[in-house]
Amino acid sequence: MMSEQISYYLGAIRRGDKGEENAIHRLVELGDEVIPFLSASFATETNPDVRATLLRVARMTNAPASLSLFAQALEDWSPTVWKGALDGLVAAANSEALLIAQHGKGRADAQKGEWIDEAIDQIQEAMRLTTGD
Repeated sequence: MMSEQISYYLGAIRRGDKGEENAIHRLVELGDEVIPFLSASFATETNPDVRATLLRVARMTNAPASLSLFAQALEDWSPTVWKGALDGLVAAANSEALLIAQHGKGRADAQKGEWIDEAIDQIQEAMRLTTGD
């Protein structure tokens, strides 16, 4: 039953119809359980705007499992998508997110590298604020 609901909401996102925002919020409400579905959809989705929306949903869930999706998305050719991955990593602001960003930096061109550097700075700052260092 839940997979049918998720498929329905993912379809609304793909269509980009007036139900898209509702679909996003319904998926976010499912929390961790939606991440495998988002990852599977991300892997086969050809539209970069839809891929970016899937990342937005993952980011909004605050699910630790979303970090692997952000790592995958950081390698995407579309700036809309890899910038969405950086947003997710910054929002997570933990040591795993920092490692993913640092790893992505090693494989990035100069322009993308600048964006990743900024994200790394933001992640480190958020981590400092959290730990009080």
